[in-house]
Amino acid sequence: VVKNAKPGYVKIIARMTQPKARTTSKPYLKLYEAFLSDRSGRIRAVWFNLESLIYVDTTKEYVFFGKLKQKGLRGTIESPIFTTFDDYKKWGEKLGDNKL
Repeated sequence: VVKNAKPGYVKIIARMTQPKARTTSKPYLKLYEAFLSDRSGRIRAVWFNLESLIYVDTTKEYVFFGKLKQKGLRGTIESPIFTTFDDYKKWGEKLGDNKL
């Protein structure tokens, strides 16, 4: 649940909303950001040079793993890894991580 996420390493099940690309002052670096949203709230996530992010299906649920950093009232996860919820259910149990 997004609302209950505390700073540190987290696992969040959410939908990715509002993915977009932003340019930076460095021509070789692009910033891609989206919100990880569930019914309880949303957290900002950012990736660097991950162009395929803008093609993610925003109607699906994903499982995100990363380090949540808190700045004031807002949380941000930088470069979280993620997989579809269906794949996580299939492979997470085989890897011994079946605690959702």
